[in-house]
Amino acid sequence: GDVSVVGKLESLLNDKDPQVRGHASWALARLRSRRSIDLLKNLFEAEHDHYVRIEMEDALQTLMTENEGPIP
Repeated sequence: GDVSVVGKLESLLNDKDPQVRGHASWALARLRSRRSIDLLKNLFEAEHDHYVRIEMEDALQTLMTENEGPIP
């Protein structure tokens, strides 16, 4: 994964467009950004869009069960 994009993706989790938030969640999971777990958990609680919640939940599940040397 490319650690240089993690901060930008995390900032996109607050975008006004739900599709952007969902894609950012997906990308953080693919980058194995375990540092994003707490942020995703907090934002998940406040998220109202069904699609984004699904993506965040999938990302959290991936990040909390990943065994392939996650990015710190």
